[in-house]
Amino acid sequence: MFVLIMPFSGNALGKTAALFEHSLVVCLGASLQKSLGANCIDLYPEPGEGEVLMLTRQVTEEEARECAEKAGADLYLRGNLHYRPQGSPLLEGVTVRVLIGRGDVRDREGRAEHRFSGFLKRAEGGQLLDISALQGLVRELTLEIADFLEYPRETLDLTGVEEGITLNPVAWAEFITALRLVPGGGSKKKHYLRAIGLDPGFAVAYLNLARVLIGQSRHREALDLLHDGLRHLRGDPSESDLVNLMAFCYLMEGHVRRALEMWGRLTEEEPARAEPWYNMGNVYHSMGMPKRALELYQRAVEADGLFPLARFALGRLYAEMGEHEASARELSVYIRLVPGDPWAYSILGHCLLEIGERERARFALKKALQLDPDGEAGKRAREDLRRL
Repeated sequence: MFVLIMPFSGNALGKTAALFEHSLVVCLGASLQKSLGANCIDLYPEPGEGEVLMLTRQVTEEEARECAEKAGADLYLRGNLHYRPQGSPLLEGVTVRVLIGRGDVRDREGRAEHRFSGFLKRAEGGQLLDISALQGLVRELTLEIADFLEYPRETLDLTGVEEGITLNPVAWAEFITALRLVPGGGSKKKHYLRAIGLDPGFAVAYLNLARVLIGQSRHREALDLLHDGLRHLRGDPSESDLVNLMAFCYLMEGHVRRALEMWGRLTEEEPARAEPWYNMGNVYHSMGMPKRALELYQRAVEADGLFPLARFALGRLYAEMGEHEASARELSVYIRLVPGDPWAYSILGHCLLEIGERERARFALKKALQLDPDGEAGKRAREDLRRL
């Protein structure tokens, strides 16, 4: 299930309002992912230097539905945050109104409304959030979204709302600042390290900072951080996430065998976890061993059929091997999970052309060209369109 979270409108500006709004969106997205298996994308823009973007006008139903339809989303969330008392530097509460809509059903929106009063006053001034109160709010919203989708409540596991995060309000504020309120680079690292210093068991902070460092190709630094996190989180549910990232860092540092050994142990301990199977498949694919890569990608899909990267990798490999029908099948599933990937449409269109499904091929190739008119995916799609 693909869910779009639209920016919420609000009647207040400032650090506390921004802290609450972004905390709500982050926790709600994580809860929907863990309890409903949703792929959540929020449409909040990346912060620029010295600015926190907040919306004063509520997104209309028509705007939200149009956006959901274009993105191929199953569900969208929009809403309004009314802070009390208005105009006061210290907030006492906020009324949270969430409107829930289906991407494929018009004139039907669900409504959830709650009051949150978990604002804590700092001794030196300013405010923080009561994280337990925030988790309670997110649980209630998750249940109401599940009711709208007609999911039986008794099948939901809401324990993931607490997994890996901190109850330390100062550490949480530093984490949200790093994640959502400052631009990339050293600012993010500084705030993540403050969060970890305040709570050495804050698993998600280790993982997010490691991903920032990996994105900057600072793999040795990420390894040191992850080893430190592992010392504090042995036996924690997040331990396997730390090990998975450590294995990737070892791979990027040239320690291929050690990376494969670590991912191999993860598959033995958690065979239903798709990512280690997928990562090993990538290694063998890069080593020119397509049959072994194929086995591992297939295991990843068996472990979790909704893990998008495994579907794409399997479809791409089938295409390379000339198995065009199998490739088209996998890429069609991937596109439903992740709409808007030009490479998926380009490869899918090529495979459909090879098996004679010309109209479906034309649609996929035109879509690839539309999404990537000047890139390599669009170039290849253009070549296949000429064949049509």
